[in-house]
Amino acid sequence: MSGTDNAVTCCFTGHRPDKYPFVYGANPEASAFLLTLSRAVFTAYEEGFRHFISGMCVGFDLWAAEIVSELRDTHPDILLEAALPFDGYGWNLRNEERALFLAALERCDRVTTLCSHYSRSCFQFRNQYMVDRSSLVIAAYNGSPGGTRNTVHYALRTGCPVRNILA
Repeated sequence: MSGTDNAVTCCFTGHRPDKYPFVYGANPEASAFLLTLSRAVFTAYEEGFRHFISGMCVGFDLWAAEIVSELRDTHPDILLEAALPFDGYGWNLRNEERALFLAALERCDRVTTLCSHYSRSCFQFRNQYMVDRSSLVIAAYNGSPGGTRNTVHYALRTGCPVRNILA
């Protein structure tokens, strides 16, 4: 898969870990959430999606990237792309989060960096990049303000379907 075919491309948007009604880790609520996300990814695969784009933020983005990379172990026709908002993104994360980020990044087939340096708009630019190349957004959106809301609203304005696993 050399270029991006929107018809088979799906991206993810969701909140950071502190915006969920559960504490991430080994507990029933987190496990149920990850199972729901896994089912959403597998359903997208069954519908023909083969290219998945993760924005690689801590929380939903990294969880989605991990699930896609695990599915790719048995479905090698999957391409996982990391869409980074700026050059050097991820190095400012705390040790544990940085380790998760780097492990996920290593499993990506493609890395796209949208801006050469941080700016106030680089995350929005990254989110628009992902939506503009997709024909499905899998979201974990709880209605709160922020980048996830902006991405969901942008997708809906542009006609890109959104599947909200928190709805």
